[in-house]
Amino acid sequence: MDDLSKIWTDGPQETLTFDCLREVKVRNCKSLEALFPYWVATSLTHLKKLQVESCEIEEIVANGGDTPHSNTTEDLFPELTSLELRVIHCNKLNMLSFTASMNSWAQKYDQQDLSNQEAHSSFERDFPNFERLLLVNNNIQMIQDENFPDDIFSKPIALTLACFHDEKAVFPSIFLLERFQNLQSLEVFCSSFEDIFPDEGLVEEGKHPVLENLRKIKLNELHNLKRVWREDSLVSKILQSIETFEIWDCPCLTTIFTTVASFQNLMKLVVKNSSGLVHLVTVSTVTNLMHLDNMTIIGCERMKEVVANDGNGEGKVISFGNLRFLTLQDLPSLECFSSISSCTFRFPFLRNIKVEECPKIKTFSKGTLSTPLLCALSA
Repeated sequence: MDDLSKIWTDGPQETLTFDCLREVKVRNCKSLEALFPYWVATSLTHLKKLQVESCEIEEIVANGGDTPHSNTTEDLFPELTSLELRVIHCNKLNMLSFTASMNSWAQKYDQQDLSNQEAHSSFERDFPNFERLLLVNNNIQMIQDENFPDDIFSKPIALTLACFHDEKAVFPSIFLLERFQNLQSLEVFCSSFEDIFPDEGLVEEGKHPVLENLRKIKLNELHNLKRVWREDSLVSKILQSIETFEIWDCPCLTTIFTTVASFQNLMKLVVKNSSGLVHLVTVSTVTNLMHLDNMTIIGCERMKEVVANDGNGEGKVISFGNLRFLTLQDLPSLECFSSISSCTFRFPFLRNIKVEECPKIKTFSKGTLSTPLLCALSA
């Protein structure tokens, strides 16, 4: 809707309330300057999710004639639980709407000269349901410049880092580790990072907190990503707790699993549209997949096989002991699951295999295959 300039009237409407509204999504509104007048924003008492993408807005909440001078953050969105605000590619909006509130809070924090403990209590009061957050490069710089206490961000459980477009951009490892200790889900989106957690200093034991609660990592549209992470002790500890790992649209990535037994609890793996991958894993690193319940590989045009031989496959028995669902889709170069004829592959709980748009595949495995519970094969 390129010509839409307003959604609501500027002046308050006594008969019009939005207290039942739970979710707002706005996309591709090029003429929209502000999303909510203040009178609308204050009525959104049950809003839980707000998503804005590819617009030209300058403000989430307009600073107009109906805005009181005493405006504080606790007036707005008291039940907002998702701050995963997709204001990606909104060129005029320099900060996410949350950071407008953050700036207001920061000014109050500075003026009142609060201690760290008092600041944390103040933040908890002003942002009572703070669970999900998206940060772009400018947001991180603002947070660092304002000198927020490190534990201010201990409450969010889901974080998206996005739009680090500078070719020299470096993944903000230390920023993340020092501030988001309770993180359960991390997405890195539409950025120029060449690797994740690249800092060599992270290997020092005890120097930084480990993301012990992190269960999900999603890497999406990272077109320069060459490796996922360095092999060091801290990264290994982080990977041990991961249960879901997704890689979407990372064309320069040629290797995912470089270490043995790093993903001790990995249950779900999704790899999509990553054309640099010729195989998913080697015999030496296949132990990363031993606890998988669900594996999905889609649109990796150069992938020839899932498990490749690196010289260590002779006579091995490889068991995917928990795998129940396997999807292989739109893989034009895929010839088989594995070409290792001397290996035995066991899938004791595999129930469903979906193979679609894989024209070169003639046989599932050239080695011995055991699938006692297989009940559905779609091709």
